[in-house]
Amino acid sequence: MEARLLYRSFLERLQEIYPKAEAASIAKLCFETLAGISASQMLVNPELQLNTHIESQLQTAIAALLTHHPVQYVLGEAWFSGSRFRVTPDVLIPRPETAELLAIAAAFLQNHTDAAFLDVGTGSGCIAISLKKQLPNLRVTATDISSAALLVAEENASLHHTMITFLAADFTDELNWKLFDRYQLIISNPPYIPIREKEQLDKNVVDHEPHLALFVPDEQPLIFYEKLVSFGKDHLFPDGQIMVETHFEYATEVQSLFKAAGYHAELISDFFGKPRFVVANHSLKP
Repeated sequence: MEARLLYRSFLERLQEIYPKAEAASIAKLCFETLAGISASQMLVNPELQLNTHIESQLQTAIAALLTHHPVQYVLGEAWFSGSRFRVTPDVLIPRPETAELLAIAAAFLQNHTDAAFLDVGTGSGCIAISLKKQLPNLRVTATDISSAALLVAEENASLHHTMITFLAADFTDELNWKLFDRYQLIISNPPYIPIREKEQLDKNVVDHEPHLALFVPDEQPLIFYEKLVSFGKDHLFPDGQIMVETHFEYATEVQSLFKAAGYHAELISDFFGKPRFVVANHSLKP
């Protein structure tokens, strides 16, 4: 089959459920990833043919996309901070906002290049692995409650040739804290969406991304931050920092949690101007 004909059909069907620009972006990504063909190649060579195997892969992809499966899961990969990571429905798809958190962490670690670092709720491992790649002497530990997620993270660590210690643990259970050492930096992008907001999310998120990594009980929306505040008292070096991503509506409350416990806590907005990150240091006065 001619590539341009399938591409046109692919694009038209995607536009049934996605805005035109988003549909075009998804179609372009699928053809480049699965077929190794760009839109410009199809323009230059309109008779370019697809073999039956690639055509079958693209047909399978469009079928999944039309049932709101995220394109990253369909392709089995996502890009984060310029690198490719394997993703499955067992892990969250890395978000652009989280790359901002990575940049904040990297700036702090420039003066602590051989520090001990802990990533709480690592998921695909994108934060831990990206920092390790930037700072090879960093001693990295990454933890998650999901064994399936850790398998994906371990695969990504191998893909990127990074040495990371992975720990399976329920971080909210303080009995597990004995598994951990002390760290110069503790970072976390934990679950922070109250269950009541589920209906407000896109179908491709709520129907396919892991709820364990997304949602917190309505009555305890700050549970992970409360635990991090307590954990840091005994597991953060005196000049260390805790950095977290938050729900923008709860960011001020998260900052207040740290301040009430004696930390200095700074609130940082994301590139959309929404309060998104809290950086805390318990060696300074609040």
